[in-house]
Amino acid sequence: MQNTNDKSHLNRHSAHALHLLCIIVISALAVVSLPAIGWAESPAQIIDQIKQIRDESLKSKLQRAHFSKAPDYISIRIYKEDAQLEVWAGNNDTSPLKLLAVYPICAMGFSPGTKLKEGDKRTPEGSFALDFYNRSKQWFMHINLSPSHIDDEGNPDKDPAFYACTDYPTSFDEKLSSSIGIKNPGSAICLHGNCASLGCASMKNHDFIEIYYWMMQHNTDAYGAPRAHILPFRYYEPCGINSNHSESQCPSVNNVSMKFIAEQAAKASPELAKLGSDKILALWSHIRDREKLFLKNPTPQNAELEMSMDIFNHGSKG
Repeated sequence: MQNTNDKSHLNRHSAHALHLLCIIVISALAVVSLPAIGWAESPAQIIDQIKQIRDESLKSKLQRAHFSKAPDYISIRIYKEDAQLEVWAGNNDTSPLKLLAVYPICAMGFSPGTKLKEGDKRTPEGSFALDFYNRSKQWFMHINLSPSHIDDEGNPDKDPAFYACTDYPTSFDEKLSSSIGIKNPGSAICLHGNCASLGCASMKNHDFIEIYYWMMQHNTDAYGAPRAHILPFRYYEPCGINSNHSESQCPSVNNVSMKFIAEQAAKASPELAKLGSDKILALWSHIRDREKLFLKNPTPQNAELEMSMDIFNHGSKG
């Protein structure tokens, strides 16, 4: 017969084994459950992988723009109706910027007319700070960083998430929506891959990973967050070499056509109808003036669209 001490020893041993088994099972379940909240890699790891995948393309763009290395200052310009995103770059926040690259946008609220309400599926117009994230439950924030599968649909269970979000709504956006009785102007307007959008600017994955790479080169410690400037359409187009041997810019939208587009935009949604074509035209005229200044002297300061309710106090310049 087994004595009492032996039984006590066996009970303690069994309890200890059971405790270890519970720890192993719980740990395993925790690992399995991680993808439910979005699998993440560090930004440095993601940048390293992007550089390996797109190294030749990145170097080619740097060479064409006459950069000897990746620039420290990045500014994004988006033209909604033209479905294009431009990356402007420089080595500080005072010198003129140079156009580094242009990428197509495959999903966005392309129609001119700013975002005014949650769920209106529109893309806002204005200047916004960008912040970066690498965790998401949404499949369209995830990208497979394998060269042969780069444009496959994102998989939250195995692909890293990385994207940039604007600070929309700004105080101007909130005031503009409030002026027509809207309390919730929406939020979470981001730049990401996978060609899926309810108002975000979304690119094909092979394009977005380059955009993300450029944005991550921006020296946030020195210059603050990188900026994205979203315009309804192109106001000017290149039209030949001027007397200074640089590209001239000619108006692509004149006053008459801009007024007509504003009238059409006012019919596009109940919110834009409340805002009215005169205010839409005033906004666009202001953005046109800022765009003209930037193209003449493309400094970071001139890149800002400087949206303010004061725009409406001066009337339309259309």
